[in-house]
Amino acid sequence: KGVVENGTGNSFEISGLQISFIGTVPPDGTPVEVKGTAAGFTASPDTLVATSVEPLAAGLGETEIEQAEVEGSIASLDNPTAGQFLLYGQPVDYSGATLEGGVAGDLAEGIKVEVEGPIIATILVADTIEFKESIRIEGDAGDSDADGTFAIDGLTGLTIHVDPALTEYDGFANVSAGDHLEVRGREISGSGNILATEIRLKGADSKIEIQAPVTALTQPPPTPGDSVELLGIITIDTQDPFTFFGLDENPVSRTEFYNSLSIGDLVKASGDIVAGPAADWKEIERED
Repeated sequence: KGVVENGTGNSFEISGLQISFIGTVPPDGTPVEVKGTAAGFTASPDTLVATSVEPLAAGLGETEIEQAEVEGSIASLDNPTAGQFLLYGQPVDYSGATLEGGVAGDLAEGIKVEVEGPIIATILVADTIEFKESIRIEGDAGDSDADGTFAIDGLTGLTIHVDPALTEYDGFANVSAGDHLEVRGREISGSGNILATEIRLKGADSKIEIQAPVTALTQPPPTPGDSVELLGIITIDTQDPFTFFGLDENPVSRTEFYNSLSIGDLVKASGDIVAGPAADWKEIERED
């Protein structure tokens, strides 16, 4: 499910997934449910041959309501002077909103937010917009945060940013190389850039963990080398031996896991840090 983007002829995109469809492509901005099969999916670039494309009711379907709340990822962000974007097809006017956990410049397509306010003439006029955290990381700091950023061993290409106004240090003052940390945050513009909203110092541990949205995936056999890509940069190789868990936290088979997985879904991968330093991933779990 998602919002139609870059529609041309018999194709369009949903959150970077290219959809090929022999039929009428709905206009950009239309919320749709797309169905296909594993046989109709190819990687590099990620493309799905759709067997059906069904338009969904736009937004909340309300014209006037005293108070509404919508949580989701921003789509179709207008220029700042217009002050509007879409959440699952619901038009949102954010021009007079109070922002929590970020500033107007942080609003971008794909950023997860929670919006509250009345609906007036089908437009949700936002009183407040809260930036939502979807990124969770645990691991060893590769360097200090003295320059406003730091890295995590085993997560090559990932840069964690700190901001005195938005980052909370839980029980300590600053990050040092080798610290074992738990980081909460959200993605900011640019692949592999995370804004830390909370950093917690933990006891020494070999554990590494990352929770983030899926940006690409390679299906299990007959396609060899099944893997999941997070944040556009981190590849989780899920070939044997590997353990898979569903949304109910119960173990599932490799096939069941991948059949349930779509681009944009939230997953948590866990493992250990080994010499390199590098991540030895051992299990992956669907997250709600």
